[in-house]
Amino acid sequence: MLSRHKKRRHPKDMRPNLCELCGKSFTSAVSLRFHQKAHKGEKSVVCDVCGKSFVSRRYLSVHSRTHTGEKPYTCDHCGKSFTQFSSIVIHMRYHTGERPYKCSICGQGFVSRSVLNQHLKSFHAVKQWTEEKHNCD
Repeated sequence: MLSRHKKRRHPKDMRPNLCELCGKSFTSAVSLRFHQKAHKGEKSVVCDVCGKSFVSRRYLSVHSRTHTGEKPYTCDHCGKSFTQFSSIVIHMRYHTGERPYKCSICGQGFVSRSVLNQHLKSFHAVKQWTEEKHNCD
């Protein structure tokens, strides 16, 4: 099962574009550039409803669902709905038990990088997860 996880979630050439600031990786260089704009504060696309700014129209489109109430992604197990695909992916891990983000200090697994980061801050006084700290073994 672990080898299947590694092949699916960590293929060597699938996400080669790594953000040096936070450790997040992307399948394309364009996605990495948009992500890096957010780190630099370069957000030129503005929401007409609330004034929040974004690095691209795509991010604004996803954000606009918070105003419309649209939740196009629904869990087949419990019926809970989500505005973003990434949110349902994380949610499904609670049902399946998948915990792909492991703490390199204590070995505990987590459903997302942000939950791992919260754990590291709360229990180990570590600021942020990085590729070097990520351990799937």
